[in-house]
Amino acid sequence: NNLNDLIAAAKAAPGTIKAGITNAASSQFIFGALEKEGDIDLKLVDGGSEADKLTSLQGGLLDISVVSAKAAIEYAKAGKIKVLASIAEERTPGLDYPTTVEQGFKSVTWDVGVILLGPPNMDPALVEQISQSLSGITTDEKSKELIENMGGTAEYMNAADSLTRMEARDAQIGEMATALGINVR
Repeated sequence: NNLNDLIAAAKAAPGTIKAGITNAASSQFIFGALEKEGDIDLKLVDGGSEADKLTSLQGGLLDISVVSAKAAIEYAKAGKIKVLASIAEERTPGLDYPTTVEQGFKSVTWDVGVILLGPPNMDPALVEQISQSLSGITTDEKSKELIENMGGTAEYMNAADSLTRMEARDAQIGEMATALGINVR
């Protein structure tokens, strides 16, 4: 019913809970963090695409997996899956699922921010113009509603802050990759 139940089950039967991942992708890092923080051993199996993982969950081929908030909302409402946690530090508006951090797993989070990129020689004035255009996403009610319907939160960062956030996230991913024995360059 929640992450603590999952941890108890994993400790009772080490290496038997099948966790659907995509190799070297966010799901592998998320489950790696959960294994480390929960001091458990999961059976990580490549579950393929999100659609494949959802099918495998419903068919009993996987015990747990990580899917997008949008898919989780739809499948949970239909009674086809049970959501154990939102993988976030704070609750997303409109999602009534406890977060991993709320359940005591502080390192089991994933920032899925979307960053708009351009060529390295892009005109700084154009970067600023685009940035200013995007800044309205947090105040435009229709944009906020659409993003929340997908299980997200409308947030804006300028180019410099986005780069800082991306570099910090890359460092965190590098540390976890090393711990998991994944070579990321």
